[in-house]
Amino acid sequence: MKLALGVPLAPFLDDDFSLLRGTLDDVHWTPQLNSHLILRSLGDINARPLLDEVDYELRKLIWEPFSICFQQVYHRPGSYDDRLVTCPSPSDPLSQLQRNVEKRLRAATCAPVRQRFHPETTLGYVSPGRETDIIPWIQRHNLFKSQPLVVDRLELVELFGQHETLSCHAVEAYGCYGQELPLPAFNEAF
Repeated sequence: MKLALGVPLAPFLDDDFSLLRGTLDDVHWTPQLNSHLILRSLGDINARPLLDEVDYELRKLIWEPFSICFQQVYHRPGSYDDRLVTCPSPSDPLSQLQRNVEKRLRAATCAPVRQRFHPETTLGYVSPGRETDIIPWIQRHNLFKSQPLVVDRLELVELFGQHETLSCHAVEAYGCYGQELPLPAFNEAF
């Protein structure tokens, strides 16, 4: 299973992101159902004992709820498709949560990341070589700022597909005070 740990994005953010959609042609926009702010990719985990250890360690995470806002849009060139992304504004609570996640994953014997992971969410995919269309689009939306999102829940998600066909399915949910949380009621990846 290809897994990642992320913050589920609230439906109201889809309204904010929809202001960006439709303003650039020939983009495969990411459906809101697949929207997570990925804090850490865990890669392929196929051994059940390691998956249980990861779950055990992530249940120990405790943090005070905090808010983040997505700000500005960026172009990320890729080898297959380019991505249009947005990132949260830098914040100490988000950085601290990332450090705590990394600490818990190291305790579960997950391989450490080689360089600091900068969380972002993919808004859409475009064909490579469209910089002449993308740069003016980014300039028009450089003052984009979303409504605040309260980070009080993390989800361990299984990722399916790749590039614009990427979808996810929540397999576990973790609350900010270490409480067990139910998975979202509508949890279909397709």
